[in-house]
Amino acid sequence: MLCAVVWGNMLQAQTIEHNAFKQDFRAAFEQSIGGFDIKAEAPALNGATQTTIVEDKEQGSTSWKVEYRVAGRDEAKKLKEQLAVLVEGALPPGDYKKTQGYGADYFDYLKYTFEFNSEVYAEVNKRPAIEIGALKEGDAYVVVLLLRQPYFPGQYTVKW
Repeated sequence: MLCAVVWGNMLQAQTIEHNAFKQDFRAAFEQSIGGFDIKAEAPALNGATQTTIVEDKEQGSTSWKVEYRVAGRDEAKKLKEQLAVLVEGALPPGDYKKTQGYGADYFDYLKYTFEFNSEVYAEVNKRPAIEIGALKEGDAYVVVLLLRQPYFPGQYTVKW
C-alpha cells in the first residue's frame, strides 16, 4: 500500500507495508493493555511521520498517538480509510467492532472507532480502544491514530 506523505513543502511517497504495520501495531496494542509509560519512548509504527505517548491527566490514562502528515484533504481522507482497513486486520479476530461517528476535533467531523464487541461496559473497558481521524494543521493535513489504554488496565489477555 503506497501513501503520499508531506513534510514541509516536500512531497514524499512513503510505503506502509502491511505485515510490518501489523507487527508494530500489535506490539503497541499489547503494551497498551497495562498502560503506556509516559517517560518511555513511543513505539514506532511502520510508515508513520511521528509517534508519541500522550497522557490524559483527567482520565488518568495514556494513549499512543500516531501521526501521518499528508499533502491535502483528499489524501487525508484516503489514508484514514486505508488505516482503518490496516487496523481492522491487525486486531484480535472477531473481538472488535468498527463504527464511524462524530469527532469534533477532525476537519470532516468524522472518525472511526474500534471497541471491543460487547454490550457489557466492564468488558469493553478492559480492552484498548482505537480512534482514527484527520486534522487540518495550517496548510497541512494530519491523519491521527490513537490507541488508548483500557480504563481498567491489566485485566485482559489478548488472543491472536
